[in-house]
Amino acid sequence: MSYCVNCGVELANTEKSCPLCNTPVINPVSPWKEPEKKPYPERIDNIMKKIDFKFGVRLASLLLILPAAVTVLCNIAVNRKLDWSLYVVGALACLFVYVLLPLLFKRHRPYLFVVMNTVATSVYVAMIAWLNGGFNWYFELAAPVICITFAAAMILTFVYGKKNVAPLHKVATTSLVIGAVAVAVETAVDLFVFEKVLFHWSLYVMIVCAVFAAAFALLQSKRQWKEEIRKRLFY
Repeated sequence: MSYCVNCGVELANTEKSCPLCNTPVINPVSPWKEPEKKPYPERIDNIMKKIDFKFGVRLASLLLILPAAVTVLCNIAVNRKLDWSLYVVGALACLFVYVLLPLLFKRHRPYLFVVMNTVATSVYVAMIAWLNGGFNWYFELAAPVICITFAAAMILTFVYGKKNVAPLHKVATTSLVIGAVAVAVETAVDLFVFEKVLFHWSLYVMIVCAVFAAAFALLQSKRQWKEEIRKRLFY
């Protein structure tokens, strides 16, 4: 057995140089020979393990079912009926639809996911309205806001799904959609509260978003400006 003359680390007989300090191994008693079989593989194979999403979804679903069941049992034991526990059960069900259910699909289906999330949200909010004894605010306020959010999500899903759309154009579209959503939400709130439209804060949001959208669109068309910004940001 040899030792490195520089750092003193113990060396295997197959080492031609020190693996720690890279000092050449010189042993007059036992000159280095090419080993017939190397103690390590000549190449590294990257083995990608297949992730079992279905098992993960089952495990996560169990973790969601347990607190839901405990909440329902506590509610029945204390109040002899189901009331406040439904809020928890509904929230956990929405979490399942938002996060876990898409993992069961082999292919990414963004439009379907948007629809499922919208339906889950609508049902949950409708349940809240039912528990509070009235659907007036649901149909006049909650449902329009959910529809507005659904339309915005579908538009952004369509835009970001297009590979031929420039990245900054996508950002500009996102900015315009945010401004439009702000105006639409304020309109729904005004009609519900005042029974007429009174634009206030949403116009400021829309103006700012329009300015940002114009700036992003202009920046996308100016290649020299983009290169300069990349240099400044070390991107």
